[in-house]
Amino acid sequence: MPKRRWPTRPPRRPPHVGTIGEVIRHRDEVEIYCLRHGCHHHAPVDLKVLRAEYGDDYTVSGFIARSCCSKCGARYPEIGITVTPIANRRHRMGYVPMPDGARPPDPDQKQ
Repeated sequence: MPKRRWPTRPPRRPPHVGTIGEVIRHRDEVEIYCLRHGCHHHAPVDLKVLRAEYGDDYTVSGFIARSCCSKCGARYPEIGITVTPIANRRHRMGYVPMPDGARPPDPDQKQ
């Protein structure tokens, strides 16, 4: 059986990820970013402004298809989005220093 070859070009339109109203109801954050080499500009999307301008039924994929990078002018498919659910915003990982004088428990010490 011959190997299946995937298309080398991206799809003509971005995939459907919902409407502006759905994203707002789920309280997700949306960030738009540029993939063009040397640019990598990114910015948060104000969904309430989009809803006021285009309504709840405006699709996020339609927004991406019509967007361009404000730094270099790139358009889809060199423009992408990240949709972050509210649950992921609460649990950010990172380094938290221990208070002065505190030590981590010794694994070799018996209690």
